Formats: sequence, C-alpha cells, structure tokens
Amino acid sequence: MKKIVLFVLILVLSNQVFSQSKSTYKPPKIKVWVWGILQNDATENIVPATQFQMRAARVILLKNFNNGMGFHIMGDFFDKGNSVNKASLRPTLMQAWFSYKISDFVQLRMGQFKYPFGSEAYGPLVKWKFINPSFVTGKIVKKLGMEGSIFRDIGIQFSGTAKLNKDFAFVYKTMIMNGNGANTFENNNSKDFVIHAGIKVPFNVIVSGAFYNGTSGVTSETTKEIDENGITLTAQVNNKKYTAKFEYITLTKKLPTKDLTSAGFFGYATYKVTPHIEVGARYDNFDANTDIEKDLLNRTTIMAAYNFGGLNRIMLNYELRNNEKNDKWGNLLTLLFQAAL
Repeated sequence: MKKIVLFVLILVLSNQVFSQSKSTYKPPKIKVWVWGILQNDATENIVPATQFQMRAARVILLKNFNNGMGFHIMGDFFDKGNSVNKASLRPTLMQAWFSYKISDFVQLRMGQFKYPFGSEAYGPLVKWKFINPSFVTGKIVKKLGMEGSIFRDIGIQFSGTAKLNKDFAFVYKTMIMNGNGANTFENNNSKDFVIHAGIKVPFNVIVSGAFYNGTSGVTSETTKEIDENGITLTAQVNNKKYTAKFEYITLTKKLPTKDLTSAGFFGYATYKVTPHIEVGARYDNFDANTDIEKDLLNRTTIMAAYNFGGLNRIMLNYELRNNEKNDKWGNLLTLLFQAAL
C-alpha cells in the first residue's frame, strides 16, 4: 500500500513539475512580412513604365532566452533587387546571428547581419520612413565590401549603452567582418571594420558618427582589391508624433592612379497627423565623384502613409528626381502595400 501511495505521489509531483516547465517554455517567435509594390516611372522611353512588383516575402525566427542568449534567422523568398542577376527570383538568407547580453554596456552578436554604418536602412524594412533609401544610402552603404548588395556582412559585433543620467547616454557599436558581403565565403586575409558611436541628449535627440575601413570589389582586370574608408555624421530625433533625421556620408577609394571620393546627404521629417495617418518629406543629394562637375543626383520625395494597426500599412511616395547627366530621367510614383503578421 505504501508503495502504491508513494508511486501516486511521485506521479502527481512529476506531472506538476512537467506542467510548470511546459507552461514556462516559450517557443521561438515567428514573424511574416510581405511587401507588394505598384510603380510608375515617368522616365522617357522606359519600358514598362508601370509595373507590379513583389519587393519581398520575409520570414523571421527569433528567440531571446532568460540567460541573455538569443538567436535570429531571417530569409526572403523574393530576392529581386538583391541578386546580381536582376531578372532572377531566388530565396536568400538575409540574417542569421547568435547574441549574448553580458550587460547593458557589453552585448555580443556573431553571424550575418547589418553593419552599423549608415542609419537610414539600419532598422527593419517594415519601419522605414520611405519606400526607397536615399541615393547615398543605396550607392555607398548598401554596396560596402567585395560583394556587398544587401547592407549586410558576416562577422562579430560588440555594442552597448551607458546611461550617464536620466537625459544623457552613450551608445556604441563596433563590428569586424569578412568584408565580402552577405552569403559569401572569405577569400583573403584582410578584414573590414566599422566603429559607430553616439550620444543621446534630451528630447530624444541622438548625435552620432561612424568610421568604416575595408576593401571594395573588382574595378579592373589589373586591380583585384581597392582599399576604402568612409565616414558618417548623423543627427536625429524620434518621438511618437514626429521624426527628423540628417545624415552625411562620404567614401574614399584608394585607386592606383587617384583617389575616388563619393559623398552625399539626406534630410527628412515626418509627422503623424492622426494615429493612423503619417506624412513626410525628404531631400537627398549624391555626388559619385567629387572631382567631377555636373554629375549630381538629387531628389525630393513626398510621403503619405496609412497605418491599419501594428506594422500593416499602405504608403505612397512621389519622387521628383534630377540627374545632371540625364535630362530624360523622370519622376517616380510608388505605392507600397505592407503586411506584417
């Protein structure tokens, strides 16, 4: 009889322990993001002038554990615009990283993720304030490294925040990476690195800067690697109703004959008219070679968005574009449909 009672007690207690452990376990989060685009390009003789596009269909798997560890995996099912062959559509691994939070001031991340150079495209795509990034972001930040094309590389990063008091804080990120870009193997002994530092001041204002040093891709039959270094200077403010940002970016490539310097900037402001309606404007300017005159790209973008709740929204962008080398370049109208489940 005692054995039976003991067995029942063990069974009940084990069931309670199992139930408690089962209730405390939380599976990894799964997020699904989908973007569709309707675009009309007024450039002279362009075909097709109007087209439908799938910008991306993205799946994210992430988990943060109580011991400070975590992981993040993200893949796109549509890769048009990221692949070398623009006509191809193929699944692509965008991000895969492991993280460990030692303290607020020391956090480790290892894997494939966005490098901390350039702020406009650094956050998640579902939170971008404009559909297309500025010229300087797309032509410098996006293409860093030997095979850069999606703002990402493979490496290790240390980051953190030190709160000086209620209103002031110091933030930093430093990353060492292969320098070949995402989804590629290392093929040399050199490494690229980024150092980013900033300070938060009252009214949610952040002033920051970043320095990049590395190599770029093939530029001629005789030159395989080109040393390059870049600098960003950023000032931004983020509040519930309004945001504003200004950023200047420059990159210098050490060519065999003469250094090539590209530079540009953008500035934007957005305002939430209601909890669902947001409007904004951005001006951006890019100079592919600062030694050459009349080769500027500049653009004014008007934005209006309706948020259905969460991150589900419709966004309209109208870009008034100017290319000093091509007077046939027309304006661009883009309508974005975004679902974030």
